[in-house]
Amino acid sequence: MFSINRHQASLYGNYDSFHLKDMNKSILNLLFLPHDLPSSADEDYLIQSNRENEYKILECMKDFLQSMDTNNELPIIEILKKSIQRWSIIQNTKNCSVPILQSTIQELTSGDFLPLYFHAQNAAILIEIDENPPNQPLISSWQVLLPTETITSSLEPHFPCFPTPTYRLSNQCQLSCQVQCELLIDFMNNTIEYFKSHKASYPFNEMREAPVAHYVCQWWIAQFEGSQLDNRVKTSISFKKKHRDQIRYKSSIHPFRRSGLWMTIKVVFHTILTKRLGNIVSFSSIDSTDINPWIQSVTEEIKDKLDCIALDPNWQKPIEHYEKRQLSAIKLNPDQSETYRHSCQNSKDYLEKHNSNTSRRRYSYYQRTALAFYYSESKSSDPIGYSRFILTLLTIIRLMHRKLCEDTRFERLKLHAIQIPHLLELFDFLVLPARDDMIRARDSYDYLREFYSKPYSDLLNNIEAKNSFGVYFADQSLEMNETLQKIQDQVEQDKKRQN
Repeated sequence: MFSINRHQASLYGNYDSFHLKDMNKSILNLLFLPHDLPSSADEDYLIQSNRENEYKILECMKDFLQSMDTNNELPIIEILKKSIQRWSIIQNTKNCSVPILQSTIQELTSGDFLPLYFHAQNAAILIEIDENPPNQPLISSWQVLLPTETITSSLEPHFPCFPTPTYRLSNQCQLSCQVQCELLIDFMNNTIEYFKSHKASYPFNEMREAPVAHYVCQWWIAQFEGSQLDNRVKTSISFKKKHRDQIRYKSSIHPFRRSGLWMTIKVVFHTILTKRLGNIVSFSSIDSTDINPWIQSVTEEIKDKLDCIALDPNWQKPIEHYEKRQLSAIKLNPDQSETYRHSCQNSKDYLEKHNSNTSRRRYSYYQRTALAFYYSESKSSDPIGYSRFILTLLTIIRLMHRKLCEDTRFERLKLHAIQIPHLLELFDFLVLPARDDMIRARDSYDYLREFYSKPYSDLLNNIEAKNSFGVYFADQSLEMNETLQKIQDQVEQDKKRQN
């Protein structure tokens, strides 16, 4: 949705294809947290160099909103556009100054919103100019990133509650005065304190930790004269956001973490939409008079885009009709069987000869592709990544074995055991926080445990046994029996000659 093409790249300056590729990859990282995340913030375009490019997420969002159809635009979309427009100017710390921040706050009118994100303080604030009473802004703030210890020590998801406590100021001038603007600019650029990390086994650089948000979330609001906790916020609009984040670092001072700005954008949008549209979960609470035309317009737009990239399911029908007409024009003589019937014996012999080689190449290609997708040599050797590597190998073994068992030629394989040493004990050491990985591990464990106690011997451990897989099929092979008989006959002839 937010990926940038070459035409849009001109909106962000003179980007070359290299920066464009890095930015699109970085956007995918912060949106979906894929398995191949970088192991350092320096390897991600948007958050490298102390997150100097992070503000460009807002520019992508701004262009996305501006690209929407203006003919069927909801009033709430215009509010979001204005909020993002102001926010993107201030969030760029290179260009933001006290006069720019002052003028932006002074230009806010009734019903406007102004969000701010402070990476250096790990905090965000939302300023709203309330419609009633006028000239009394509402301010709220919250911590964005959780401490490292909270993220890594528990696999339970965190659900922060919103909206956070909202305070009403007595006058809008309190926000736009020069002292307050200078303080906010300082918050954007300087960290006061980091969370403390206690590592007994090795020294831990506190710069890897998230900053403490206390100074923005509590101290900054408390120093406004006459600020009061606003009780007019409706409890029915409260919502929870699942806190999804990952910490990746390997010999790096600055670990990779999910963009706090992106997480703030989601909360801000949810808050604004909830305040303007009511409880988003309940569609009946929304004024359908305004939203139905917009939904219809967006649905048609999506359908048009899908039609451009998707194949027509009926594209083969003209070819089929043409072939039927051609076949109907051919008249065969039923008395000349050679004109319409042939043996295909050569093709059959060729396929039987090369079938095993083709299957072997396919399984080899499948294994290489699966391992490259889930794990590669360039990935870090952390417990989760190494566990995923082992689980992928076990899954490949399970699927290949099941496929062979389904083949009628290898039906006897179902009776032979799989007794790889310490295979079942290996599952006790896997570190699998993801639910999908746990399900795959359970399926593989149950399957391998079932075959561990099969009546016939393992193919690799006792291949010479009378009931082994290879000996059984050798006994069933006519060609093999003929060869063995020839060898036996030759041995008897040699014995007679010696005598």
